[in-house]
Amino acid sequence: AFFALEAMDGVDRAIVVDALQMPGSDPGDTHRMVYREGAFENEDPGIHMHDFSFTEALDAGNPAYEVPDEIVVLGMTPRDLSAGLTLSDPVAENIDDLVELGREELVRGGADLADTPEVTST
Repeated sequence: AFFALEAMDGVDRAIVVDALQMPGSDPGDTHRMVYREGAFENEDPGIHMHDFSFTEALDAGNPAYEVPDEIVVLGMTPRDLSAGLTLSDPVAENIDDLVELGREELVRGGADLADTPEVTST
């Protein structure tokens, strides 16, 4: 999470995509949350990216980094976070949904994807 803070330092808006462990979520579920002005729009969703709280990382890094005005967090609940080179079945079955969320977010931010080919996991 701290590498993400360094990469976002000084930008107005950022999109973070990662595996997200969230209470009550099933493997393969996709998520979109917005962090604005020092807090998530709704109650802190308890996001954990590889066992580290994203909110805690933002709070800890805020004095050292210029955190963007808006951070959109997109993610998918993993089956597990063990090291490996393949996706679990629930993630593989739903990865195109996460890619589409990312494309929508880029367009929402002003990107022109008209000449960009569709990306699929197959």
